[in-house]
Amino acid sequence: MSMLPAGLLIVSNLKLKVHIVGTNGLPANYGGFETLTENLCRELNKDCDFTVYCSANNQEIKKDYHLGAKLVHIPLKANGWQSIPYDCISLVIAVFKSDVILMLGSSGGFVMPFIRFLGKKVIVNVGGVDWKRDKWGPITKKIIRCCEYLTIRNASKLVVDNQYIKNLYLNEYSENSELIAYGGDHAKKIISSSSMIKDYPFLSGKYCLSVSRAQKDNNIHTLLHAFEGINDINLVVISNWQSSKYGKDLYESYAHLSKNIILLDAIYEQEILDVIRSNAHLYIHTHSACGTAPSLVEAMCLNLPVFCFDCEANRFSTEELSKYFSTSDELKSLVNDYFCSPTLLDISKNLTLVANKKYTWSQVAKSYFTLFKK
Repeated sequence: MSMLPAGLLIVSNLKLKVHIVGTNGLPANYGGFETLTENLCRELNKDCDFTVYCSANNQEIKKDYHLGAKLVHIPLKANGWQSIPYDCISLVIAVFKSDVILMLGSSGGFVMPFIRFLGKKVIVNVGGVDWKRDKWGPITKKIIRCCEYLTIRNASKLVVDNQYIKNLYLNEYSENSELIAYGGDHAKKIISSSSMIKDYPFLSGKYCLSVSRAQKDNNIHTLLHAFEGINDINLVVISNWQSSKYGKDLYESYAHLSKNIILLDAIYEQEILDVIRSNAHLYIHTHSACGTAPSLVEAMCLNLPVFCFDCEANRFSTEELSKYFSTSDELKSLVNDYFCSPTLLDISKNLTLVANKKYTWSQVAKSYFTLFKK
């Protein structure tokens, strides 16, 4: 055997075998955990051999590799009740093939005691406090909370993306955690083209923008109600309207209510989404039951002024430098004041400074790699 192949073999063996469990998979498609996974694979592919577990149900084209990461396709959905067997099966496969497992979410909690018994290193990012979301019924909430408990108690290291969640787990579980937020600098500023304006005429004027999933704790109803009384400013809301009764009801009520309220179905093409976000005059973040929301940090990285629903997580994410609302009337007042007062443009400058300090993928990947090696 020649010296060159042997040398290459040694270098390969130095790479950490990192298996990522708990996402819909790659390529990333409209999800915070998926975007995190994609950017970790991009930033750390020289140091880690990644394997990512993917839902075969959500992959129209089933690739074997993406950004150098091996993709393993599990024939179950990554969401809903199937997320539990989906994550559990993924974890059982990963435990025998990895140096370290990165588990995103807590659906695999029921097998976590077994994995801890085997001595496998599992770094867990639970995400938000999912069991508190309004969309779940009482029994589902209990199951989710049980998964959360088993996951947190048996994790080798716990990661949170927001100081609010860090404080919560410290108080509820007496568990300390590593604070690592999401990156948002993959979002790019793109000037509107004539073809884009033809497809989306609102791009030629001033408009407010909000992007979120159609679920009650994202408070889209509060946003839409506020703009019922604002006739001279366009509002564009991008959501998966048909995925829930909540979304369907809102779409039916507001889609044709007034010309200034524009409801778009979920947009998965990154470039189109970036054009729409880049050219907004104001971003309105309505989430109330998440940690550091990817859509929020992406807006901050795009140098947009942001108004946030008033909750602890959003105040931590923006370092108290945004404007906050709890009701439709408060939001209506803020929007009207914003378009009459150019001094509020300082919001975007302050939030961009925060984003550059805290929400870049190079910083996020470096923090995760440090945990992988410990």
